[in-house]
Amino acid sequence: MTSTLVSAEAPASARSPITLGFLIRFSGPLVATFLMMAAAAPIIVHGISWIKDAEGERVHLSAFLLVGAVAVFIYSPMFVSRDVANRTVTDRASFVRSTWFFMFWSAVAAVILLWVGQVDAVRHFVFGKVLHGTAETEHLAINGLRLFAVMPFLAALRGLGQGCHINNGETWHVGIGTALRLVAIAVFVYGFAVWHDMSGPVLGALTYLIGMTVETAYVLFTLRGKPQLTRIESGPTLTFRQFTRYAGPLMLGSFLLQFCPPMLIYIINRAGLPAENAAAFSVTRDCFWFVVSVLLIVPPLVVTHATSLRNLRLLLGLCVAVTAVLTALTGLLAMPAVRDEVFVRVFRVNNETILSLISVGLLWVLPTPALMFLNYLVAALHTRSGRTGWVTAGNLAGLLFLLAVAVGPDLSDNRGIVLAVVCNAVFLLVSTLVQAIGLFGGGFAAAIDPSSLAERLQNRHRPAAATAESVTRSAEIDRQRV
Repeated sequence: MTSTLVSAEAPASARSPITLGFLIRFSGPLVATFLMMAAAAPIIVHGISWIKDAEGERVHLSAFLLVGAVAVFIYSPMFVSRDVANRTVTDRASFVRSTWFFMFWSAVAAVILLWVGQVDAVRHFVFGKVLHGTAETEHLAINGLRLFAVMPFLAALRGLGQGCHINNGETWHVGIGTALRLVAIAVFVYGFAVWHDMSGPVLGALTYLIGMTVETAYVLFTLRGKPQLTRIESGPTLTFRQFTRYAGPLMLGSFLLQFCPPMLIYIINRAGLPAENAAAFSVTRDCFWFVVSVLLIVPPLVVTHATSLRNLRLLLGLCVAVTAVLTALTGLLAMPAVRDEVFVRVFRVNNETILSLISVGLLWVLPTPALMFLNYLVAALHTRSGRTGWVTAGNLAGLLFLLAVAVGPDLSDNRGIVLAVVCNAVFLLVSTLVQAIGLFGGGFAAAIDPSSLAERLQNRHRPAAATAESVTRSAEIDRQRV
């Protein structure tokens, strides 16, 4: 029987009996979600290729990739809304506070998107100077970028709804929402878009807009009757200042991550055979990401269920097993027979130089799943503890390393794909080590505290008492679950 202490003060996730079977059922829909998310871009690319000839395909695909990169770069801070809602939204008051916070920053992102799309000097600087796009691709990008102005609001609201469902243990709603999004994307592309002559950026923007609208509508509609909307007040609520101090560094950290891919491309271009290495890296990254996207289950698992030492040990066991499987699959891809089956028959890569570079890249990428797991783990622990400034510090330190490589030594005698893979791995390692420092001095105890973040912040003036209460509460939960 659950004690009064736990039932009154701990969130729903802390009161649930956590077992390996429960975690697998909890994670299953999330795994499906992340795999389905990876399938959206290939559908759009195929749709653009369908309606354009060879020359038009090259121009319109290039324009779509430029628009997508710029748009995601600008509204990437909204991606953290899921984990923030998971940690902070417990009742109607906190839901409203969280919604207003993210709507404000969504409006800022939308204004920036429109500003880039409307002001000629800014647009030319972004697409022409920074991304080296042609005048034709820059012209095609305008209308698509304007359509993307709605996406920050949809991304934020979708994340808020998903975070609430995850906190309630109803991850199937997240999976169903993503499945509906994928169906809507496929129906729009193959049932409408391929029969009309629209530009690549417009097709891509409309496809994402329709898919995200369907997904967001579903996750918000299914929140009816849930505690986050029906519970009047379950405890203290973060003020706007506290919300900014908590979510702000996570948003900045997400924004900083968007600098990583272009810096890796820049490093490749400074090495030998830049065209072949860039092509090999692009194909390797897409295939590798589809495999390791499963690791995106780590943040919601930790943020929701790392409410005691016992729970954390169980979570670590499951995640380590998943990481080992993903590492083995990556190694399997590097085997010649599997490599030819995947990259020659599926990806249609016929250049022998590129194929050999892919094999080398896959061997060097083997440590990356473990580093990604550790990076997600420490960032999620800081998301729980509230020490989110360490996430920004870690990502900034990793980017400074990439910058030192990009502008430093002569790289012309090196293989670009190896440099990119190794630099990405070191980025993850540096970011993880810097963030790990923040777990000392009470950071770890705060991370496994089962109380809400708002309750913890109320005790910030008496840290010793708060830490003692955290340890006592975690021990109490462990005794009840054993």
